[in-house]
Amino acid sequence: MNKKIIRTIYDKNFKMPEYFLSITYRDLSQRKKRWANEKKSGRKVPIVKTWVINSKNNPNCGIIVKIDSSGREISRNYSDFIHGIMIFDNIILCASHHEIQAFSLDLKELKKIYSYSHFNALHSMRKTKDGFLVTSSGTDSIFELDKDEKILWRWYATDHAYIYDSFGKERILDKEIDHKLVEYDTWLHTAHINAAVEYNENTILATSFMQGTLIAIDKNSGEVKIIISNLKRPHAVRVYNNNDISFADTANGKAYYGRIENGIFKLLNSITIESLWLQDCFIKDNNWYTVDGENSRVQVFDKNNNLLLNDQYNEDWYLYELELNN
Repeated sequence: MNKKIIRTIYDKNFKMPEYFLSITYRDLSQRKKRWANEKKSGRKVPIVKTWVINSKNNPNCGIIVKIDSSGREISRNYSDFIHGIMIFDNIILCASHHEIQAFSLDLKELKKIYSYSHFNALHSMRKTKDGFLVTSSGTDSIFELDKDEKILWRWYATDHAYIYDSFGKERILDKEIDHKLVEYDTWLHTAHINAAVEYNENTILATSFMQGTLIAIDKNSGEVKIIISNLKRPHAVRVYNNNDISFADTANGKAYYGRIENGIFKLLNSITIESLWLQDCFIKDNNWYTVDGENSRVQVFDKNNNLLLNDQYNEDWYLYELELNN
């Protein structure tokens, strides 16, 4: 187990709580080289292929780690293509490629697995009053489940005007087949919804990666209203007890906090990190907790953008989502 985390504390009064962190894969430097080549020479149209399940020794296999308050890794487990993580009903849920794995909080025991035929490239999860939401980016969809795995609600982007992929080809999603063990490259998605949260009884907020928008979805009709546009690869929308919201303007390195008034977002606070890939962000006790996917680090800032703490991870680790254990 590689327990080497370089922690730098910039404010001695700040105490970092214990946390969980998802690492999607462990070959980031190689991927950066490939992305740079694609940017230079152009991206080829990917083909749909069979998903290959990666063993824990494969750098394509992800990890969930538990970090104590001193910055030491105290436990880990492996989850293929892990993205979203969330404490739920006294377990930690891990959204992998095509299933949600539920581990004990010490990460030693796999308690249960949530699975469904339309689960593909699962991303973030958020609690609802009746269960939780999970985004299935590979099928451009959102599902609400209860703790017994019953699907309470579902929404498909392709049913609501999100028709064309990034190459301009119409996507027709066959809902009669099993999509779990299929690999749909990100650029074949029409929206790549990566986070969705219950805003109120009738409304779901979601970040649409491809369109660069924060959208509101009517739970009854499925109709979409754009709340914010001109974002760059947004992620990580969350709702707080006072109905304020936060989200990441990922490729601009900005975290936003505010509220929706009469369908318009009112900005209350924002910070900017030194990164072109702010993967995750949220506010807790008036501080911003951020995950920098480009530079493999977890950082905490106050609301004035002052850096309080930096946890530096292996530069080949692609960090995705943070969950505080308190």
